[in-house]
Amino acid sequence: MTESTDSGNARERALWYGHAMEQLVEVVQRLSMARDLPTVMDIVKHAARALTGADGATFVLRDGDKCFYADEDAISPLWKGQRFPMDVCISGWAMLNRQPAVIEDIYADSRIPADAYRPTFVKSLAMVPIRTLDPVGAIGNYWAERHQPSPEQVKVLQALADTTAVALENVQVYAELEKRVRERTLELETILDNIQVGVVFSTHNRIVRANPKTADLFGTVSPDALAGTPIGSLLQPAGSGTLWGGTGQERAPNEIFDTEIQLKRQALPFWAHVVHKPLDPELYPDGAIWMIDDISAAKEKESLLIQMHQAAEESTRFKSEFLASMSHELRTPLNAIIGFSEVLRDGLVGELNDKQHEYLCDIFDSGQHLLALINDVLDLSKVEAGKMHLELEKTDPIPLLGGSLSIVKEKSLAHRISLKLDVPEEMAPCWLDPRKLKQIVYNLLSNAVKFTPEGGAVTLHAGVVTREAALQRAGDLPEVRTPLPENVDAFLQIDVSDSGIGIEADDMARLFQPFVQIDSSLSRRFEGTGLGLALVRKLAELHGGAVRVASLPGRGSRFTVWLPYRDTPGEADRQAILIRPDATPVVAEAPRVLVVEDNNQAADLIRMQLEANGCEVMRAASAQIALSMLSEPPWPDLISLDILLPDMDGWELLARIKQNPQFAQTPVVIMSIVADCSKGFSLGAAEVLQKPVLKEGLDAALERLGLGRTDEAGEPRTILVVDDDPHAVELAMTYLKSFPFKVLQASGGAEGISMAQTYLPSLIILDLMMPEVSGFDVVEALAAHPETAKIPILILTAKLLTEEDRHALNGRVTQIMEKSDFNQRRFMSEVWRALGRRQFVPLQ
Repeated sequence: MTESTDSGNARERALWYGHAMEQLVEVVQRLSMARDLPTVMDIVKHAARALTGADGATFVLRDGDKCFYADEDAISPLWKGQRFPMDVCISGWAMLNRQPAVIEDIYADSRIPADAYRPTFVKSLAMVPIRTLDPVGAIGNYWAERHQPSPEQVKVLQALADTTAVALENVQVYAELEKRVRERTLELETILDNIQVGVVFSTHNRIVRANPKTADLFGTVSPDALAGTPIGSLLQPAGSGTLWGGTGQERAPNEIFDTEIQLKRQALPFWAHVVHKPLDPELYPDGAIWMIDDISAAKEKESLLIQMHQAAEESTRFKSEFLASMSHELRTPLNAIIGFSEVLRDGLVGELNDKQHEYLCDIFDSGQHLLALINDVLDLSKVEAGKMHLELEKTDPIPLLGGSLSIVKEKSLAHRISLKLDVPEEMAPCWLDPRKLKQIVYNLLSNAVKFTPEGGAVTLHAGVVTREAALQRAGDLPEVRTPLPENVDAFLQIDVSDSGIGIEADDMARLFQPFVQIDSSLSRRFEGTGLGLALVRKLAELHGGAVRVASLPGRGSRFTVWLPYRDTPGEADRQAILIRPDATPVVAEAPRVLVVEDNNQAADLIRMQLEANGCEVMRAASAQIALSMLSEPPWPDLISLDILLPDMDGWELLARIKQNPQFAQTPVVIMSIVADCSKGFSLGAAEVLQKPVLKEGLDAALERLGLGRTDEAGEPRTILVVDDDPHAVELAMTYLKSFPFKVLQASGGAEGISMAQTYLPSLIILDLMMPEVSGFDVVEALAAHPETAKIPILILTAKLLTEEDRHALNGRVTQIMEKSDFNQRRFMSEVWRALGRRQFVPLQ
């Protein structure tokens, strides 16, 4: 009987437990959706009483060292809203011991404060902690009659408490999230309310919300008044067309639209920057954010900047035209002053007495000084106006530096100033503008010689240095420098140091400014305008380089220029590269010939025949002397070579000459009793003549090399001078009459075209600035006819040529000379150069 009863009780408890767990699952689901503490407590207090069939249930929270009876569900009131010390109440015991408390008779248990329970109906209880690891509260069940809760009831009640712990944590997390969302929302609302850009949220092309700035932009009373308004009625273009630009093309769903457009508003229209950003269609179907920024002020500034840029371009154009006009007006009279004073000084029109010669030298030197001043002003203006451009060539700096030093040699010798060149034996060629580099070095050298006292010294030093070395100070001297360019690792460093008067530290910062001399007394003691060093800085910066001066009074000065050292041109440099097509060797001055001949009589004969053809002759009596002469300037334009030499076979000498790249293109004429044409040509000789050499044979060889002065018919070559300035014509004809040329003159462009077509001259010397038919018109007209298209043209002009002018003349003229640089030696050099050409070379 007992066993049967126990078995039945077990089945009943099992059925009850299963039913209770089903109820508990439903409770858990309800708790998972609870978002606040009151909801959790309400669910738990009812569930706790219903699961165990108790007469009452309490929800207790731990509040520091007290138990707070937060909520209850009972047949009569218990302790809701009261707090008790944890060490005197059973809920505190359950939390402190982290285990359930099950009491059948509360008055028989010492843990129960009997006085607190007498006013209540409670006779028995069960108390379980919420979260056993670190309890945060407790759940209590109470019975009005003595009752012993079963283990299953306690187990279900503890399961409810564990589930409640999870729900409380969720509530806490959710509360924190809500707090953050509220804070973030408040921040965003504050931003939207204060941001100075209109922001609109729309769905289905209607405004849902707009910020105050939007209302302000469109003159609306408040942003709330815009709610429900079609977005198209707010964003109406002031002109024709649509907000989308009227392309008619469909945009991708998530494509951001960004435009600048003039929009309507109640007052005047305004320029707006409008951005349209579609939102996630799953969250906000057809939703978008619009941003509208008033850019009227920026548009006004943009318009002003465009006007200023146009004005600056117009100013630059006027400046360029003024420079061109001033160049012509200043250089035209200088052409006559310098040219005729040189003619008179050199005795081309008669002998002069000493006083006359002295005065003419003063006139000539003063003209050259004025010319240098004009050239410096024009060059500086061209750099500042952006009209001067680099013409990069692969250049060996060493001979260029040596040539620059020789230019100031005469002035330095007159003042007993020693010049020294300190350069490496070899330096790899690099890409730079050789003409501008020569101008830089000449200005530095002439400045050093000018301010160095008699008996002093000037040193020109050059080499390749790293960026780190360039950043080093120049010893203990105070210095001022311009910044080195970024992204350049190696530099060609050029130093010019002198033992001159030196410079005060406070004055060095003004050295590279135009028209500045550091001491006004210097302008009286030393000629100059203060433009030379300013031009040095501008030309260095045009290369992408920098400059430095280091000096101290009484210790001389050291000027340094750094130019980027590139053995291959950079991508940005390629447009500045000057491309020269292959051409036959060109004579730079009167042809210079090196005669290698050991026989004195043969050498004299060759010399006389060459000089009769206007050549300058140098002689080497042996191969070793010839090699020594070829090791330094001046370089010959032609080499005459005998084969039978005392110290070296002529063929070996020819091979060694041609191995030197300096003379790879220099023509060599072999004059020997044992002339071997095939061997001579195979070794690089240009002509092979056999002794005895007759005048006719030598003349013919020179003609084939482009060094002759007669045409194909043996007649003197005809030169046509076209210029409306009678002084310029007279000066050119004076120079030309010293040579066996037939010279014609035309006083204008139309007459020049006619005479060129009639006489087909060997060379035309042409001015550009002529009334009615200009020199440009002459070039165009001659190029249009096959019979005149190949006539060499030498431009002789006072005009400051622009890039457009050079482009118009490119490929159609042989050379350009400025009238201000017009002297007999250079003029005749260019005449011979033009007559010796076999094809045209583009302008430099």
